[in-house]
Amino acid sequence: MQIIHTVKELREWRKTVGRVAFVPTMGNLHEGHMALVREAKKRADNVVVSIFVNRLQFGQGEDFDKYPRTLGQDAAKLEGEGVAVVFAPDEKELYPNVEQRYNVEPPNLQNELCGRFRPGHFRGVATVVTKLFNIVQPDAACFGKKDYQQLAIIKGFAEDLNFNVEKDDKVVFISRDPRAMTALFQIINGEEEADSGTFKWGQTITTAYLPLDNAKYFNSDYNLLEWLGQFAKDTNEVFLKGFLGRMLFSGEELMKKVSVLSGGEKMRCMISRMMLKDANTLILDTPTNHLDLESIQAFNNTLTNFKGNVLFASHDHEFIQTVANRVIELTPNGNIDKMIEYDDYISDPKIAEMRAKLYEGS
Repeated sequence: MQIIHTVKELREWRKTVGRVAFVPTMGNLHEGHMALVREAKKRADNVVVSIFVNRLQFGQGEDFDKYPRTLGQDAAKLEGEGVAVVFAPDEKELYPNVEQRYNVEPPNLQNELCGRFRPGHFRGVATVVTKLFNIVQPDAACFGKKDYQQLAIIKGFAEDLNFNVEKDDKVVFISRDPRAMTALFQIINGEEEADSGTFKWGQTITTAYLPLDNAKYFNSDYNLLEWLGQFAKDTNEVFLKGFLGRMLFSGEELMKKVSVLSGGEKMRCMISRMMLKDANTLILDTPTNHLDLESIQAFNNTLTNFKGNVLFASHDHEFIQTVANRVIELTPNGNIDKMIEYDDYISDPKIAEMRAKLYEGS
């Protein structure tokens, strides 16, 4: 575990690692903080915990100087939890001009409830968390739910200021009616019109769609190489063979006519076509249908290592468990959205109770 004290050093470290989850604290850590760290470890291989006593969130009569500074003890606890980095800047590092000239001003919610008696507190919280987000550049961030007002303010500015704190999610959509997922995927891919509501992809999003029904793609006499070549800018045979090889096609199979392929072979072709698009968001409607065990494993490995977002539906329990880090269930009376592994989702009694209520009368 590293203890980093400067913004420059933290940013240099950030360039060398992949996905990062972040837990901001003021130190003097207790079991509640450790629970957040353990949650963060579920979301990323690298966890950063900041320890910074933020003067801006202390109000009149609240003694900033007497707040416990226990960096040594805190670092020992965090090392035991497998934290990658403790970011512990001093005031001069985080507020180099002494006075913070630009602040993040939350809406009127900051002046309600306990904020009424702590003027400026939530401005201080929002400002320091914004600075820390900009420095750490996390993919996920974990906050306690004990202070509802603070959590609501942080969620609000993360949305309004477009912080990406949950990129690279791999989301499984489930429902008792599988037509719900197919309809959703067709709508977001522009194949069907929604009865109500809207959606909008971000400007940097590129998508690749693997539909449930792929019959229309195979009405030709092309062989596999010719078939894939119609979707490629580079039709070099070696280039195309590379993508087909990832889905276990080789040798004489490449000369096979696509019109006589089995269901599993067609699905493998569609996966090769999808990989060819080099998209950063994959939309997969029941992708393991017709695939044999070896093909499922090859595709599973591809998705596990994929650096981007995956939205998918599947009936394959093991596939969902190994790929998804988030579950969204579509029900007739609302949706359930949990950042959780699939096995934990289906075994959680509170979620089971929620599901039962949402399916009532259906």
